[in-house]
Amino acid sequence: MPPSLWVTIEKFMQQVIWLLLFVILARILGPRPYGQFAIVMVFISCCEIVLVESTVEALLGMEPLQPMHLRTANLCTLSLSILAGCFFYLLAPLIGLAFGDAELGPIFQTLSVLPTISALTSAPVAVLRSQLRFRPLAIRSTLGLTIGGICGLALALRGAGVWALVAQVIVQRAAEVIILWSSAHTRFGIGWSRPHFVELRHFATHLFVSRGLSFAGGQIPRLILGFFLGASDLGLFVFAARLPDMLALITLAPTTLVARSTLRQYSPGQKELEKAFGQLLQNTAFFAYPICTGAAAIIPLFIVLALDSRWHPAILAAQLMILSVIPWMVYYGASAVLLAMKYPREEAKISVGQVLSTTLCLLLAAPFGLNIVCFVLMVRYVALMPLPLWLIRRKCGIGLRPIVRAIGPSFIASAIMGSIVALASPFVAQRLSPIAALPVLIGLGVIIYAALAGILARQGALQGHALEQFLVNGGMKGRASRFSGRKPPSDGKGEGLHPDAVSQGARKAIARPAWNWRIPAGALIVLMGAGGWFLWTLHGGGRLAEKPGQTPLVHTVAAMGVISAAHAVPVGTH
Repeated sequence: MPPSLWVTIEKFMQQVIWLLLFVILARILGPRPYGQFAIVMVFISCCEIVLVESTVEALLGMEPLQPMHLRTANLCTLSLSILAGCFFYLLAPLIGLAFGDAELGPIFQTLSVLPTISALTSAPVAVLRSQLRFRPLAIRSTLGLTIGGICGLALALRGAGVWALVAQVIVQRAAEVIILWSSAHTRFGIGWSRPHFVELRHFATHLFVSRGLSFAGGQIPRLILGFFLGASDLGLFVFAARLPDMLALITLAPTTLVARSTLRQYSPGQKELEKAFGQLLQNTAFFAYPICTGAAAIIPLFIVLALDSRWHPAILAAQLMILSVIPWMVYYGASAVLLAMKYPREEAKISVGQVLSTTLCLLLAAPFGLNIVCFVLMVRYVALMPLPLWLIRRKCGIGLRPIVRAIGPSFIASAIMGSIVALASPFVAQRLSPIAALPVLIGLGVIIYAALAGILARQGALQGHALEQFLVNGGMKGRASRFSGRKPPSDGKGEGLHPDAVSQGARKAIARPAWNWRIPAGALIVLMGAGGWFLWTLHGGGRLAEKPGQTPLVHTVAAMGVISAAHAVPVGTH
C-alpha cells in the first residue's frame, strides 16, 4: 500500500474518532471545560509539538541516519522537555490568576508531564518515516486516540468534568509511546556526540523557530480569545478551529507530508520539480476543495443535529474557519517543497509572517466577538498568499502559472458546488428532517462537483491538443495573425502553419483565450457571495433561524465570495 494512503488512513481515522468522541463528550461537558482545557494546552502543546516535530524533521534530514543521531536527539529532547515541564509546573498558579480561573492551576500542573512523554516519540517516528513505514504510525494514532477516548468518556459519565479531557490526553500519549517503540524495531538509547549534535543543530534550529512560530500562529487566537471573551466562547472557538484542522489533516497533510520525501529527488529550478509540484497541488485540490466547501455548506445542519443549543453560536464561526482551508493549500505546498529543497529558513519566514499578522488581526478583532475574529482570520490567510508564492518562485523556480493551472479548475468547481448547496439547504431543511436533509445535500454536492469537474477536466485535457491541431491545419492562421500583429508565414500553397514557424508571442496570444472561462466563473462566484451576504443581512445579521439550516447556511456563500474575489484576478489573467 502506498505511503500516502497509509497517511490518509491515519489522518482520516484519527479525525473520525475525535469527531465521535467530541459529539458524545460535548453534550456531557459543554463549551466551558473545552475552553479551560484549550488554555492549558496552548502552553503545553507548544513545547510538546514543537520539540517533537523539529527533532523528527532534523533526523529525517540526516543522510544517512545513524544510531548516534537518535541517541543524541533523545538526550536533547528529553532534557529540554523535562526543563519545560518543571517550568510549566511552577508557572501554573500564575496562569490561573491571569485568566481569573482557579481551576486552571491544578490542570496545568497535571499536564506538565506531557512534554516528557511526547519527547520519547521523536526517535521512533523519525525511523519509521525514513523507512516509509507509515502503517505503524497509523496504528499508533488510531489506537492511542481510541484508548484515551474510552478513558475520558468513562470519567465524563462519572461527572469528572474537565478532568475527563485531562485523563484522555495523558492516557493517549502514553499508549502512543508504547506502540511506537514496539513497532520501530530500534532500541531506545541516550548518548552524546558533538559532531552529530552539530549536524542536527544546523537543521533543527530553523525548524524549531518555524514550528514554534507556526504553532504560535494557530494558538495565539486561543490565548487572546480566552483573555477577552472567557472560557465559554473559547470553547466555541476551539470547536470551530478544530474543524479546519481536521479537514486539513485529512485532505492536505497526507500528500504534502509524503512530498517532503519524494520531492527531494529534484533540484531547484528543474522543470521536473515544477511539474511534480503542480501535480501535487492538482491531486490534492481535486479532493480537498470540494470537501471543504461542501463541509462549510452543511455544517449548520450537522451542529443542530449532533450538538445541543449551547454550541449553536459556533455555526458561523465554523463555516468561516472551514473555508480557511482553501488558501491553506498554498501554505502546505510551499512548506513541503521548501523543506524538500532544504530551505528551512525560508519556510520559517512564512511562519513569522503568519504569527505577526495573526497577533495584529486578533488584537484588533477580539473586542468585536467570535464571528468577526473568524472572518478576519480567513481574510488574513488569503491576504498573505503572495508570501509563500514569492518564496517558492525565488528559491525553487516554481512560477504562478503551474499553480493556477493545478488548482484553478478544482477551485472553480468546488466554489460553485458549495454555493449551490448552501443556497439549496434552507429549502431542503424545510421539507425534510435534518437527518434526511444531510445525506440529500451531500449527494447533491457530489453530483454537481462531479459534473463540473468532468467538464473542466475535459476542457483542460483538450486545450493543448487543440492548439497544436489548429496551428498545423491552418485553422488559426487568421487568429494568430490578429494576435501577433503580423501575417503568419505561408508556403504560398495555402498550407497550414508548422508549429515551429509561429512566433512565441503568437503562441501566448492564442493560448490566452483558453483561460477566459475562468473570468466569468470567478465573477459568478463573487456575485453569489455578494447575494449571500445581502440575504444574510436581510435575515437579521446571521441569527439562528427557528428551523435548522434556514438562515446560517447562507453565510457560506458570502464567505466564498471573499475567497473567490482574491482568486478571480490571478485565475482570470494567467
